[in-house]
Amino acid sequence: MHDTAYRIGGLVIDTYLPSTPARILEIGAQNVNGTLRHHAPRNAEYIGLDFEAGDGVDMVVTGLADWNVPDGHFDLVMASSVFEHDKAFWQTFLAMCAKAKPGGHIYVSAPSNGTIHRYPQDYWRFYPDAGLALEEWARDAGFEVTLVESFVAERESEVYNDFSAVFRRGPSDAPLNRDFVHGKVRSANALTWRSSAIVNPMADSEDTRLLKAAHDKTQEWIAHSNHLNALHAEELERRTMHISDLTQEIEQQTRRLTALDQGAAGKDEELSLLRARVGKMAVERDRLDAETQQHAEQIRQSTEAFSVLQSRLAQRDEEAAQAWASADEHKRERDRLAEEAEKARRNLAEANGWVERLAFTRTQLERRVARLENELASLAREFQRVEKRQSATLVEGSDVRSAQNDAPPPLAEQAQSNAPVGLVDPVEPSVRPQNRLEADHERAQANLEECRAKLTDVASEASESRFRLDECRNEVASLSDMVAASQDRVAELEAQNEWLRQAGRFLLEHGNWWWRFMPSAWQRRQRDRILLARNLFDSEAYSDRYPDVLSSGQDPFRHFIYHGIAENRRYN
Repeated sequence: MHDTAYRIGGLVIDTYLPSTPARILEIGAQNVNGTLRHHAPRNAEYIGLDFEAGDGVDMVVTGLADWNVPDGHFDLVMASSVFEHDKAFWQTFLAMCAKAKPGGHIYVSAPSNGTIHRYPQDYWRFYPDAGLALEEWARDAGFEVTLVESFVAERESEVYNDFSAVFRRGPSDAPLNRDFVHGKVRSANALTWRSSAIVNPMADSEDTRLLKAAHDKTQEWIAHSNHLNALHAEELERRTMHISDLTQEIEQQTRRLTALDQGAAGKDEELSLLRARVGKMAVERDRLDAETQQHAEQIRQSTEAFSVLQSRLAQRDEEAAQAWASADEHKRERDRLAEEAEKARRNLAEANGWVERLAFTRTQLERRVARLENELASLAREFQRVEKRQSATLVEGSDVRSAQNDAPPPLAEQAQSNAPVGLVDPVEPSVRPQNRLEADHERAQANLEECRAKLTDVASEASESRFRLDECRNEVASLSDMVAASQDRVAELEAQNEWLRQAGRFLLEHGNWWWRFMPSAWQRRQRDRILLARNLFDSEAYSDRYPDVLSSGQDPFRHFIYHGIAENRRYN
């Protein structure tokens, strides 16, 4: 029993039950989330009938024939939240009229709208004039029945608007009740025995009024949201164009900086100015990105406020809010990937500069090695030439000494023996050539040693140059690997960024106006089918590849967006 049925039943008992010890009969009396027995006076005779045994059931019946209670006996006969489950309620109403005593009242309450609630079946809903039809039906069956009042109560926390009607069985000389229950609750389309006029007439049900109000509020917020979206779109477009211009200028300045780095070193001041300008432009771009994020956050907040006001469409509003949250997450992920790609590009440019400088250094070292090798060859030839000359000198000196030993003393020596003392040269002539040859031999030997030392130095310098050249080659190879890895990472980030853009566009633009009114399971199947057709995501393959997602019962697409991207999982 829902809240309004419980409350109105208590008001009927308080209003229409006599002050003397009364007799009450309730049809469908089992306690299901509340019973009207709680409102009955303690001294009242209370009998509850139902098809099944349970709390509040005094007598189990199988139909209308085995109501083992006397006719014309009860002051109040009630059926609350019963007639919607009774496939022949009109027959049950006649049986209730028979059990009421003359002057007693019959109370009927049944939903006028609301969701289907099978207990075990749900057959009927009652409109405001149903009480007049029941009154005429009872009179045609021979019962003197008068409709005292009927009304449709406004809902409270549940979704049902209750049709409530109170009848009195005659004949009776007592005046009809003037203390109506419809004045004690919020109600519409009330009818009473006093007048044919309708109290608080309403052509629309509360459901229709709520839907109209929600529709009007929705249209108002849609117009407001469209206005805000237009404003934000203009601002975003302007800032996007500004960011694009700044990006192009940064790229131009970057290319110019690269060209200047490769050129002469006399541009240091200009390079510093350009770097400062590029830094300022980068700061400006970051500021604009932050403002763009703020505008996007304002859009999301406006959308969330719009979803809160659609209180009667809670499930669909939650899906819309989740879609916007996913779009924001995609945008933040796209910006993060763009930053990583930009950082990778900067590292790539720096690595290219290092490669070019190392290549230049390698070329210089190769030239220096070639020059040293030429000098080494020249020294080797000079060394061979000195060795040949020394050998020839040694041979010539040996021949001269042999000839001097075998020949007679020259005329100079004979003259010397006859010459006066004081006119003879104290040094023998034969000694002078020998001393000169020995001096030439020593000088040649010194030159030879000097050439050998110089040759050793040149060979050592050439070996060191070759070692440095090998180091440069290894460093160039390492930097080439780094450049290749950076290029692969940039390509991977760009592919992931493109996937996020496509998936975000799908989440934001997909679905007609009727899409959000469909069941969630159907929406998920249709979404997965469209994503697979666009080669954006394969839910079955993702669940098969990662059993933890399947065992947790999570939506594979939602899991990949929230967790799989950060964990480097594959989506197909």
